[in-house]
Amino acid sequence: MRLQFLVFTLGVLVTVQANKAKTTSEDPRRSRKVATTKAKNPPAPEVKEQNPCSRKKCYRGETCQLTENREAECVCYTRCAEIYAGLEVCSNNNMTYKSECHLDLDHCLCSNNRQGCLSPGKRKIYLEYYGACRELRKCEPGAAAQFPDRMRQWLFVVMEEMAERASLGEYQALLDEAMKDESHAYASVWKFCDLDVDPQDRKVTRKELQFLTRSLKAMEHCLEPFLDGCDVNKDREITLVEWGKCLGLTNDKIKDKCLDIHKHAPKQRGSRST
Repeated sequence: MRLQFLVFTLGVLVTVQANKAKTTSEDPRRSRKVATTKAKNPPAPEVKEQNPCSRKKCYRGETCQLTENREAECVCYTRCAEIYAGLEVCSNNNMTYKSECHLDLDHCLCSNNRQGCLSPGKRKIYLEYYGACRELRKCEPGAAAQFPDRMRQWLFVVMEEMAERASLGEYQALLDEAMKDESHAYASVWKFCDLDVDPQDRKVTRKELQFLTRSLKAMEHCLEPFLDGCDVNKDREITLVEWGKCLGLTNDKIKDKCLDIHKHAPKQRGSRST
């Protein structure tokens, strides 16, 4: 009898332990609880170290490099790529540089009084116009009076050249209209809208005119006086009306077509043909 009692007791203990293990391993509620706990505490993501140079702003002629302590600092270019002839630029101190890169490098060296500066004492060196430096002619009164006509004709020629290169894209319709207009008003409005890009506010700033003036200054000695005269109120901005009047367009020809121009031909401003 005593032996039977011991066997029964042992059987109960084994059953309880087995059920407890089964409950622990198979109870779905407990499994979900464990999974939820793990989900609430996911492993910390791996943090990648950010390059300090990505937050450092460097200026013209400078590049960012890291110090031994991994601190970002701006230093002047060490060199400029060797390029083919024909990309020379002229600076405001009447010095010809091989390229814009060489000009910017000299600006950095001179503004920081570094060895290698080609223009000692010059704190600010900037691009005056594209091409090697030359003696620029003075804009005589007769040439100034003829300039608006030359400018309109030149803009029309630019449109024709761009059409031949398929640069005008869907805006071919503008060239078709321009060819019907002997006054070249369409070409004049097109160029204004082409320049008015940053921001597109129907005003052309000195900054937006930089590419045009730098491209043509060496060839068109009346360009800068002409643009200065277009800015009637001297606010350093030229409106569409001021532009049109300056180019000799009549009021009925000065029409805002910039929305369509920017929609169909938004990338013309960077063309080297202008």
